[in-house]
Amino acid sequence: MVADKSRSGRSRSSYLHPGVYKILTALGIWAVLAAWTFWHGPGYAGLALGVVTLFFVISMTLPRILGHIWRTARRQLHDAPLTDGRSFDVWSRGEFETAAGPVKGWLAAAEILLPFIAVAVGMTVFAIIEHFAA
Repeated sequence: MVADKSRSGRSRSSYLHPGVYKILTALGIWAVLAAWTFWHGPGYAGLALGVVTLFFVISMTLPRILGHIWRTARRQLHDAPLTDGRSFDVWSRGEFETAAGPVKGWLAAAEILLPFIAVAVGMTVFAIIEHFAA
């Protein structure tokens, strides 16, 4: 969790704000609930939906577990706080460090959240269409 000032005077960080992780979790739950609207009783649909649910549970849980391990190790080694206490608004106006260089925080959050939003909204649209077509 590096937070410093760049040459432009904006704060720069190499970590995502905890709010982004909360939004990712909410979008994952939304996508799974929308996917389960396709289950209509016996057959292999339940198995496929179970695999989809397992995939989303793993993809939402693994980053949280790894982040917890990283924060615990950092706190024990450096006696550092978990976050710097900045609000999402302040974080999003700052810069986020990537491998290709710094980008604005709001842009990084949008690029990270966009695929998950597309999946959740798309699955909901498919569920609505399937409901009215049946």
